[in-house]
Amino acid sequence: MLNFLNLRIWGKLFPLFVFIFLSFYTLHLKHLVSKLEKENYYLKNKLEELIKENSALTKQISLQKQKYEKKIAKLLKLASKPPKVIKVPKVITKKIYITPKECRQMAQMIDEFIEIERKDP
Repeated sequence: MLNFLNLRIWGKLFPLFVFIFLSFYTLHLKHLVSKLEKENYYLKNKLEELIKENSALTKQISLQKQKYEKKIAKLLKLASKPPKVIKVPKVITKKIYITPKECRQMAQMIDEFIEIERKDP
């Protein structure tokens, strides 16, 4: 008889335990869903930011590539030109005396030549 009573009690309490378990499990799942929705929202925003950054970097790379190709074309054009010929002056064996004024003029000419070389390499 004791077994029969236990079975009747468990028969009535079992659906209650199942209901309580399912209620807590549903709450847990709702919490998990909200957590995953927040993570999904964060990841979507992060993905949008990364897509924008990627497009900006792609544009920058294409601009750098165009500049690089222009410089290569310019260098190839310059390479096809004949080299500049530098004439070596004859060496004078006798001494020539110059005045300080002439020396300053020569220094000024040398400075101008250096400036020209810096501007047009």
